[in-house]
This record gives sequence, C-alpha cells and structure tokens, in this order.
Amino acid sequence: MEVEITARRVQLSKKFKEEVDAKLGKVTKIAPDAQSAHIVVTAQPNPSMASDSRKVEITVFAGKDCIRADSASDQDVAAFDEALDKLMERMRRFRGKRRGLRTHAAAVPEIALEPPASPSAVQDSKNDPEKVEAKIKNDEHPEELVEARLGDAVFEVRRKIHEAQPMDINEAIYEMELLGHDFFLFVDKETGNPSVLYRRHGMSYGMLELKNN
Repeated sequence: MEVEITARRVQLSKKFKEEVDAKLGKVTKIAPDAQSAHIVVTAQPNPSMASDSRKVEITVFAGKDCIRADSASDQDVAAFDEALDKLMERMRRFRGKRRGLRTHAAAVPEIALEPPASPSAVQDSKNDPEKVEAKIKNDEHPEELVEARLGDAVFEVRRKIHEAQPMDINEAIYEMELLGHDFFLFVDKETGNPSVLYRRHGMSYGMLELKNN
C-alpha cells in the first residue's frame, strides 16, 4: 500500500513516521485491496486549542471505497493513534456491507424530509469531500475561481466539479459513513436529481433533494 504523509505548519518527528509505517499494516488486514493511504498532519495555531494542537487526518482508498477519519491531540503520535482507531472501527462496521445495503432496503434508517438545523452546514459538507477528492491522482477537474456579488461586495468562490456515479439512498448512507461525514452530496439514481443526505439524531438520516422545474 502506498503511503503519503503531508505536514502543514509542523515538522514531523522520525518517531511519527516510524509509528505510521508500523501501524498502517493493520489497514491491509481488514482491507487487502487498499491501494493508498494519505495522512495529513496540521498544527493548530490557536493558543486556546493547546490540547488539540495537532490534527491528523487519515484517508484510505480501497477498491471503490474511500474511508476517512481524523482526530486531534497535543501530540502528533497520539492524534494519529486515535484517528487510526476510528478508521479501523469504521472499516470493520461498514466494509463488506455494500451488498447488504443494496439488497435490504427495509433496513435503511428513517429518512426525514426536513431541513438540517444549520443551513451553513450544507456548505461545510461540500468542503470536506473536496479535501479528500483533491488527493486523488490524475484529477481531471482543476479548481476554478469565480466571482460572486452581494450588493456592492465581491466574493471569490472556489468551484470544483467532480464526476459522480448515480446511487441510491442505501449506497449514499454507506459512502457517508465510510467518510465519517455528517453530510453527503450525491445524484439520486431513481430521480436523477442532486441530493444531500444528512445525519439526524441517533441512527436516523434526512435527505434534501433539488428538482429543477
């Protein structure tokens, strides 16, 4: 499995790299088809966040799956260990269940067609998947910078287009849980409409669908 480590505003120790090499082997035991793992270590500059001064994000590409987890601690090795534990648990829970999610529609959690509590969270949900997708090699869709206006104010908007295979609600839940996100943007296979799946209380979900009249 190919491993890539990115450090942002931080100098990584030799110990950290050794820990990564020694422990990432656990991933291939659960996912033998894992092709690559991307690890991003970021230093949090805010003094009030000293206890979470190191954030580690792990993204693993295995077959058609993209599995992601992150954690923060005051030490990079501790943050990595916590993120890896989350990743392993996520893989154990959801890998291998794709067929079950497709065929057992009755097992799908409650779908509530109501808006999420925070409208701004929809925008946040688009940002996280971008960070993951930006790491995919041979990306054919570079980021585009466009301008938006609100009254006299001009804002820069970074727009990126990704290829999306239509999927049903079962597959969307599966993909969202593997990524560990609270939102997932997808194209509904049945209607052909862009839709947003989001997490509600407990193990229930909501969905917003856009229809162009």
